[in-house]
Amino acid sequence: MYKNSKKPKPKGMETQSVLFLKSKYTKAKAEKWLKENGFKVKKVDTTETLHRYRQLDPKLFKPDTYRMKKIKGNDIKLVVGMRK
Repeated sequence: MYKNSKKPKPKGMETQSVLFLKSKYTKAKAEKWLKENGFKVKKVDTTETLHRYRQLDPKLFKPDTYRMKKIKGNDIKLVVGMRK
């Protein structure tokens, strides 16, 4: 379970990416949250509305298993899936 989340991730699921709303999180604030919660801070993909931090290569996951899990309201989302 993540420090700031009261919801455990579903059994067998792993975090592929962590998404932050740009309107609520600067890159610095997002990276601070990631480090405090045991996530990697390597590369960020920024879109018009999101900062996306990849944790694992999507090629490692079964395509039909991806789910979006909200934490901290709608401000942070985890893309989770099952490995192949």
